[in-house]
Amino acid sequence: MDSRRVILDHILDITTRSWPAFGLTFATIVAYAVWNSVSKHAFDPYPFVFLMGIITVLSYLQNIIIMTVQKEADIMQKKQAKYILNLMETVRAQVEVIKLTMDQKSSDK
Repeated sequence: MDSRRVILDHILDITTRSWPAFGLTFATIVAYAVWNSVSKHAFDPYPFVFLMGIITVLSYLQNIIIMTVQKEADIMQKKQAKYILNLMETVRAQVEVIKLTMDQKSSDK
């Protein structure tokens, strides 16, 4: 599960937090719009319906990746919280044992 999380984090970094990826996407969209506005052989004229479809699919895929990574992070946080709670209960029980031992030693004197 950790390797899957690392892969998803890497994909999320590339698609959402990477300035070069953002710049490349923006440049591609601008080039696409200019080409289809100026060219006589434009296959997707001005309203750019095909481009909007591609952008919609990309945003949908990005949303899936983000939600998956958030779900994985939530699962990891719950596991960590359970571990910390268990550790605190163990420490509390050990402190109680030490207190009882100290009380017995002081009452034996």
